[in-house]
Amino acid sequence: MTTPTPAPTWTMAPPWAAKTPVDYARDHAESAWRSHLRFRAYADAPATAWNVTTAPDGQPMLTCRVDGAEALEALETFGGDGGTLLFPGDQRPVMDLSEPSRVACVWRTDGVWVSLWTVESAAPAPLPAPASAPPLPPIPPQRVKAPTSRLRRFFRPTTPKEN
Repeated sequence: MTTPTPAPTWTMAPPWAAKTPVDYARDHAESAWRSHLRFRAYADAPATAWNVTTAPDGQPMLTCRVDGAEALEALETFGGDGGTLLFPGDQRPVMDLSEPSRVACVWRTDGVWVSLWTVESAAPAPLPAPASAPPLPPIPPQRVKAPTSRLRRFFRPTTPKEN
């Protein structure tokens, strides 16, 4: 007699389980963000873990923080390009500046709000002007020298032919 094989224990939903609209929205947003970074060659703007909350209108909302030196520029171009594939009823990505010191790119897909956001960094202080070198003294006029005798002989029309 053989012992029965125990049922597998899943830490996540099994692969054949039905996906929810939130799962589809997360997969779509991650794919669109990775494609945008690769296409625009942003090396330092990774997305961190996704959080699921409820938006003020009662719809589910996915939020994800984008960190890195190029995060703000990448978010601005992502929102400006339209970055995602839209279906009927979806909303285009827009920049949301409603919270102080936070810039977000927000859109709606399949009834799920998606928000990629980053902390708005303060504008870098302007670099000090480089110390200018003292002005150079004016160059004194130089006398043009007469051509050498060799040149005078070469250009002289009375030079006899050698042959």
